[in-house]
Amino acid sequence: MKVGDFNLMPPLDPTLCPACKRKHEPDQPHDGSALHFMYWWKAKHDRWGTWKDAMSHCTPEVQRAWETALRERGAWTEPE
Repeated sequence: MKVGDFNLMPPLDPTLCPACKRKHEPDQPHDGSALHFMYWWKAKHDRWGTWKDAMSHCTPEVQRAWETALRERGAWTEPE
C-alpha cells in the first residue's frame, strides 16, 4: 500500500492482521497504537488513525469496553 513516499508492506505472517500487524480476533479492535495501523489508516482516509478508528468495525459493546479501559489509562485517541 502506497503511503506518501513509501510503501507499507503487509505482514509476513499471514495470521497477523493486515491493518495493524498484530494478532487479534476479528471482533476486537486493531492495535490503535501500532505505527502500521496509523499509516494504514492514513493511506485509506488521508488522516492519522486513532483508537476510535481502530475499533470502528466492532460492536457497540466492544467499543464501550475498550474506550473505558483506554480512557482509564489515558490512552484514548479520536479524530479531532
